[in-house]
Amino acid sequence: MSDATDISGLDNGSLTIAEAISAAVPKTLFLDIVKSLSAASLGANAFALDEIPSKIEGVAFDSDVQQGNTTLHTLWIAADNDFVQIVNDVNGNPILNPNQFFVFGFTDSDLNGSVFVPQKFNFRW
Repeated sequence: MSDATDISGLDNGSLTIAEAISAAVPKTLFLDIVKSLSAASLGANAFALDEIPSKIEGVAFDSDVQQGNTTLHTLWIAADNDFVQIVNDVNGNPILNPNQFFVFGFTDSDLNGSVFVPQKFNFRW
């Protein structure tokens, strides 16, 4: 917390929104889920835009995997069906509404100079 920026002045008006934004940590887009799932390069596996879940509910990193000589970090994205098993498509036809899980692989070079450091957990029972 010692390196955190104090933005409590937003509450009392002593700090403007512009000042708070300029103190924010810079960020860049890491993954465009819609663009990735609807990419033409996926061919028949590409999702139509209306098939991509509008509400992503879970994001988690998992174990690294090897693809040839390349190490891929894995990012799991989940969208549940809100207990609605059948929905209507754009034409009004009933279709299944399954829970969906998407797994993306990325390399260190995909991070534009940032470094991926997986969390380490020590469990004690």
